[in-house]
Amino acid sequence: MLAPQRVEFYDSNWNFRGTKGDLKMLIADASQIGGDVLETPDTLYRLPLAQRMSWAARRQTTRLEDMAYCLIGIFEVNMPMLYGEGQRAFLRLQEEIARECNDLSIFAWKAASSGDQRYRGIFARSPAEFRDCGTVRLIDDSVFSPEFSLGNKGLRITTDIVSATNGTHLLKLSCKNGPHGPPLSIWIHHHGGEVY
Repeated sequence: MLAPQRVEFYDSNWNFRGTKGDLKMLIADASQIGGDVLETPDTLYRLPLAQRMSWAARRQTTRLEDMAYCLIGIFEVNMPMLYGEGQRAFLRLQEEIARECNDLSIFAWKAASSGDQRYRGIFARSPAEFRDCGTVRLIDDSVFSPEFSLGNKGLRITTDIVSATNGTHLLKLSCKNGPHGPPLSIWIHHHGGEVY
């Protein structure tokens, strides 16, 4: 839907129903992709990562890997397609995105019910965990977000952490939900030293 400048829609009897431009509000409502992005795809790369990820939150694919592979173009990353890796493909996609961009909204996902598991890693398990991120907006341009990198010990980032009196800690994500929403942060667990 995003890449082609012109898309034509036909019904089951091959009657012309309209173009992407004619039907953009209907398409936007069905896909949760903003009408402005459908009209001007060049604006896609100015949107927060979390918002782009939310577009796939309700998508279904036959193979688990295809959920990640169909998003490669939206995030402008390169990664090999390894069929048979299952859910690991989505983790690899997020790692590749993190290597290319320092937009902290990639960590703004919300965990689905995790049962007895108290702590999770920094990355989402599937695009479905971004389902509430359709209105995420960056507070500042990601150019001003802290630089981070991935290594064999996880994510390395130098930034301010908000510590509460009860021993909890928050990592600010430089984004907010909606134009007037409060800034988003994630809870992090302190493991000792400078490790969270």
